[in-house]
Amino acid sequence: MTDQHRRLILDQFTKQAVPFAQMQHSPELLLAASEVEPADNVLDVACGPGLMACAFAKVARRVCGIDLTPAMIEQAKILQQSHGLTNLDWQLGDVLPLPFPDAAFSLVFTRYSFHHFLDPRAVLAEMVRVCLPGGRVMVVDVYTSSQQQAEAYNLLEKLRDPSHVRALAAAELTEWFHEAGLQDVKTQYFRHEFGVEEILERSFPNPGDADRIRQMVADDLGVDRLGIGVYHKEGKLRFAFPVVIVVGHRSEMNDLTNTWLIRDCRQEEAEAVLALWRRADATPSATDSVEEIRRVIADIPAHVLVAEVGGQIVGSIIGSFDGWRGNIYRLVVHPHFRRKGLARALVAEVENRLRRQGAKRITALVEKDHAWATAFWEAVGYGWDQRMVRHAKNL
Repeated sequence: MTDQHRRLILDQFTKQAVPFAQMQHSPELLLAASEVEPADNVLDVACGPGLMACAFAKVARRVCGIDLTPAMIEQAKILQQSHGLTNLDWQLGDVLPLPFPDAAFSLVFTRYSFHHFLDPRAVLAEMVRVCLPGGRVMVVDVYTSSQQQAEAYNLLEKLRDPSHVRALAAAELTEWFHEAGLQDVKTQYFRHEFGVEEILERSFPNPGDADRIRQMVADDLGVDRLGIGVYHKEGKLRFAFPVVIVVGHRSEMNDLTNTWLIRDCRQEEAEAVLALWRRADATPSATDSVEEIRRVIADIPAHVLVAEVGGQIVGSIIGSFDGWRGNIYRLVVHPHFRRKGLARALVAEVENRLRRQGAKRITALVEKDHAWATAFWEAVGYGWDQRMVRHAKNL
């Protein structure tokens, strides 16, 4: 984003924050299109005053909203408080790049924002990056239907809101979804109706441009060169923004599972590792914290290894040698990458490292009630030592 465009965005949306927050909206169509579920961890990109983020938070486990404009985030917090919602987080910042690790959310969406971005294609790529394999990406925005209509519409919108860049063609946006590797891409269309004076009350055009907007809309009555279906109702001019909803699923990347990379974990990846453990429903431990993970990464005798596929951390294992025996902890594989040999590969790599340190015997901590886990460890050569019982104490 250029400095000039950033100033335009901040100027316009600081002014629009309160009137935007007071707009009536019906979130049901978008909630249904996104297929949001109670287990979802949701990201609202360019969340504005939090209207949709709060709607999603009434269904999903957790929702995070990010926006560039401080006034919008303030309105979002007020709305959250008015609804008594506690499962929302807000972040002030730009969306290029998104300040989140790979595969951090199961649902990533944005509404009425793409026409403000200088590089919306790059924003879509970022949305895909932070979406979990198998998760959903949704973009909701105004669209154009021809080059002539786009030119007329974009001129009108730039007068009404100087931060407007351009509305995309619906086919163009859908093509980007496919090129980003999203699957099962679906589209829905609807129209968002406004009165001309109603929309101008919430807008902040440059001096003199409001009258130009009124004239352009009036001249389009019965012509529809703008593509907004201008009509009269009770003596007032009204129109409707054409809106498209595009939803796609991120590939589970099955075609990449044989190209994983097993390597040492880095300090800055501690949060991503912790997120992997939570996503994989690993049993919580007293040492499950970013600080503890960073400490063990820095511990030279320990081996904290991760498996990476397509830039995403999808597996982990910890091995240590105390001079007497090797020990293995936290063998975790992302649910979408299980039963593909990845766990075996992680075990083999940590065994090799412990063997080079001098380990002649290795033990692995396995929950006895997890039949699938005990079966795996037996399959890779680890017998159940029934003579022993583990005693543990949290300090």
